[in-house]
Amino acid sequence: METNDLYSDEQFEPCLSIAPSDAAKRLYWVLHGSSGSVNVLNRQCNPDGPRETYADRHPIAHEPATAPQVAILTVGEDSLNYWQDEWWTINQEGYDEDVQPDPDEEPPLFKPLTIVASNGSFITINDYVSALHPWLIQRLDLILRAKFVWDDHYTRDHSASWLVGLGRPALVRVEEKDNWHEMFRRRYEQSKNGPSQG
Repeated sequence: METNDLYSDEQFEPCLSIAPSDAAKRLYWVLHGSSGSVNVLNRQCNPDGPRETYADRHPIAHEPATAPQVAILTVGEDSLNYWQDEWWTINQEGYDEDVQPDPDEEPPLFKPLTIVASNGSFITINDYVSALHPWLIQRLDLILRAKFVWDDHYTRDHSASWLVGLGRPALVRVEEKDNWHEMFRRRYEQSKNGPSQG
């Protein structure tokens, strides 16, 4: 990965009005190796239920990835996108005129990924997964460093599992597996119990 493919001169402003499609909400997307580590949850999105291995032949592969459907989508990762802002916030706390942050330690801004529909009409699940999975894998160490910006001594735990949160398809979030599971379990339980009365 060349440096000019990684860094940007300006911060990415994601389109947050685009939501994941129902099919995209079923992705159990582990960031490990190839896109073969992606699974598909059942229609109820039960994280503890059976899963199917995702492949470009899977029934959801050619369904739209977003709602509304779009033919081009620029995608970033949440922690990477706001790393520089977080770093400045942390380094400005207790700001002292005599002790200023070293500008050489300031994290860079990162280029987002642009995904284009292979069918010319809308980005499919397969377009989205096949483009974004390797992009995230290549940047995983940087994403985790950004995620733990407050910890000067952070070192990556290679035994930890990381999943992709698709709450916002234009700005995905890499989540620790247990946190992701808990969020999905709550969402599944709420859907089983129906809308809350209030």
